[in-house]
Amino acid sequence: MTLRIIDGWRLTQIAKEGSKVFPPISTDAFLTDAVVGARTDPILKGLEPSTPLEGLLYPDTYFFKPTASAEDVVTRLLKTFEEKAGPVLGDAT
Repeated sequence: MTLRIIDGWRLTQIAKEGSKVFPPISTDAFLTDAVVGARTDPILKGLEPSTPLEGLLYPDTYFFKPTASAEDVVTRLLKTFEEKAGPVLGDAT
């Protein structure tokens, strides 16, 4: 399954596209998983668990298995953001 995230999309737009590509994943389920929660990624350091991942899901074209869950998708987009933008953000602090 191909998920294309366009640069500048808000979290709700990403969630809607995710639910189109993966019908078993509702927009609400995606938004529920798209928070810091128990994640320990360095890029999330100091953020509250309830903080939405707005602006932290990297725009790109992704390929997933049809069985991907909302957590799988969110985790992959966040990891890609950290890989691409993390070093730059680290240099800025």
